[in-house]
Amino acid sequence: MSEHIDFSDNGDEFRFSDDESNFDKKKYVEKDNAHKNNDGTTTSEVSSSTEHSSYIIQLTDKEREALQMDLFSLVDEAQEENSIQRYSNAIGDIDMVPRYIRGKNPPLLASDVKVDQEIICKNEYKVNGNDLVCEIHPATIMRKEGEKTVSYLMYPGDREEVIERVLFMIASNNGLEKKAIPGSSPRYGVYFSLYQIREELKKIGKTKPYDVIRESLIVLRDSKNRISQSKNGKSITITNDVIADAALETTGTGRAKDRCFISFSDYVVEQIFKLNYQQYSFDSVLSHKGALARFLHSYLCWNWRNSYEGATYKIETEKIMASFGKSQLTMAQKRRDIREALGLLVKSGHIPSVPYANKNCYTITAKKKLASEIKLSMQKQLGLKRISAQIEEGKRDTLPAARRFNGSLVNNNNG
Repeated sequence: MSEHIDFSDNGDEFRFSDDESNFDKKKYVEKDNAHKNNDGTTTSEVSSSTEHSSYIIQLTDKEREALQMDLFSLVDEAQEENSIQRYSNAIGDIDMVPRYIRGKNPPLLASDVKVDQEIICKNEYKVNGNDLVCEIHPATIMRKEGEKTVSYLMYPGDREEVIERVLFMIASNNGLEKKAIPGSSPRYGVYFSLYQIREELKKIGKTKPYDVIRESLIVLRDSKNRISQSKNGKSITITNDVIADAALETTGTGRAKDRCFISFSDYVVEQIFKLNYQQYSFDSVLSHKGALARFLHSYLCWNWRNSYEGATYKIETEKIMASFGKSQLTMAQKRRDIREALGLLVKSGHIPSVPYANKNCYTITAKKKLASEIKLSMQKQLGLKRISAQIEEGKRDTLPAARRFNGSLVNNNNG
């Protein structure tokens, strides 16, 4: 019989160790004797006791913000040096939105677009019973064709989704930096190079030429997403962009000449600051050949909160395909695509078999591999929330080292 996985906050296996060897009493004040100064700061004489919990750490708003944002890069690491198991973070409120044109996605020749032609694509989907529409506005790209430069309109698609995930993986492992791109205010973002992205794509079997990577980055930067909801006869629209700006100029020499920087939108930064993200196995999810299999794997990791080996979870065909961005297909086509995606999850060792549909729903059974991935993710989220609370309560001014684990726990293809 399979054991039920306990996600309680009492286990030692996901506790972060506190390093108090660099304890600085000057930054701490005793809680009981603390009082407010005129400038709003808290001061008091420091007690001779060295217990961490007896003091409030004085942090500026800037220091507190930086620590909270640094939690994003506290992803797990494998104990093995050459492990192919790497982790990244996903923001569910963004990843579960149909922001891409799925399948064939050829660019539109700008000169062929008529003045009255509708170029905004709309994907309908539901969240918590609310009917929503994601509007996808295309980017304008320029391609050199012979002696001429030709203008095209291009929507973000499966290719752009993979490259965006690579960017988030780099940010999750290398950390966020706050930088002002010329013409904009300082924003949190990530440094990377085209070479780095190409190498990461190569590791997951999705190598792309430099020109294609660069073009995809432009599409991600310049395409726009708007989410609208009609309620009581009124329409409410919000911006759901991921990237605010990007500096893609080539400078320097050698492999460093394509060092780039993208800044995340205010919405993304807000979600990161609020810990509205979740760790997932980057290599495990991105290894799937099909875009729907990658989406379904992510969907299960985000929504299946308490999985264990042998546990079951029901998915609705209509809801999955709408969130994926394929609501326009017939039900027969949707079920065919779902079965194909589930087949890839069987092949990767995450589920034992493709279940039969029952009223257009599929009941998924977790194998050990999928349950272990979800368990690690849930444990990480609990740990980050605890550290975040300690920062806000003035109990912590440094972050612990990344948690290390035995990669075989999630790399066992046999489940």
